[in-house]
Amino acid sequence: MNNTKYLISVPFSIGDGYSRIEQDIYQWNEYASKIVERFGLPGDKYTTKMSNNSMTFFFEDSQDALLAKLILGGNVSYMVVT
Repeated sequence: MNNTKYLISVPFSIGDGYSRIEQDIYQWNEYASKIVERFGLPGDKYTTKMSNNSMTFFFEDSQDALLAKLILGGNVSYMVVT
């Protein structure tokens, strides 16, 4: 059984005060909808974990993780955990 997980971590950005909060919420809706549109709901291909600072997607397949990184672009980190 392969326990390797491919992590895509997207940091939250609240901006400086109230000027960017609405923009950041919109961006997070876009990120989430892009992942769900391509990979479906969490469970089979990936799971998620949220913290105060970021949302992390744990993919089962390295190609899915790479595609997610390309879809989300920008300030996204990629990591392999065994």
